[in-house]
Amino acid sequence: MSVIEGKRVTFVGSQIPATERLLKALKTERAQISNVSCAITPDNLSLLKDSDLIILNEQTENQICFNLLAQLQSSRQTNHIPVITFVSNIEAKINQVLMLGAADYLVPTENIDSMLQKIKGSFGFPNTYEGVSKVDLTETNLSPVTDGVKVYVIEDDPLLRALLAAKFDMSSVVYDFSHDGINVAEKIRNFCPSAILLDIMISAVNGLDILEVIKQTPDLSKIPVVVFSNQDSDDERRRAASLGASNYLVKATTDLSDLVKILATVSKK
Repeated sequence: MSVIEGKRVTFVGSQIPATERLLKALKTERAQISNVSCAITPDNLSLLKDSDLIILNEQTENQICFNLLAQLQSSRQTNHIPVITFVSNIEAKINQVLMLGAADYLVPTENIDSMLQKIKGSFGFPNTYEGVSKVDLTETNLSPVTDGVKVYVIEDDPLLRALLAAKFDMSSVVYDFSHDGINVAEKIRNFCPSAILLDIMISAVNGLDILEVIKQTPDLSKIPVVVFSNQDSDDERRRAASLGASNYLVKATTDLSDLVKILATVSKK
């Protein structure tokens, strides 16, 4: 039996082709689907209180649906229900909905398998499509540890970049991002980081090739590089170590608070 079967999924907002495909797939998985408008009033949020999941389409009614997301998170009737938001594939928009409390996001160009895996993840099913790190955004006072820490992050996943940005902000870590890893040497040089956080599986280039370039560039070679990847093979660990990586962390098993502490430690060696 599918983990989705029998789940009460409420779709909020107008339909677009991507949402129509998703709802068709959810019906195939035997979810119980209902639809409401983003114009639902705060007094009527009780209509959603029995939902197991809310999918909110912020694509077509923009500010109305955006405001509704905040209302869902602040209402005692609905703040326990995971909300997955359909949003434009623009990093600023993704960051906005995540900061407002969306459990995850979908973009119109995303394939159905990825969408279904995210939905299953909201029900506690392990995400085998694309792993991300353990998410702990609890605000902790790390400022004595992180004073002077500047991290340059090379990561192509916008969701993980948003989570890292939130955690770094809470921890007073100064940071900058590259989403594709292309021509990063000059960007690193200009930013002057105390550490580099590097993914391996980047769409445009292999992260270990970037590591090799960094370590072969005289004025960058002494910057500690922490590899942060879903890849966990012995070959990749050995290559990363041979190229001079300071640490090798697996996203799915690394708490973000621990990551910040590790970055602070290698920054001060």
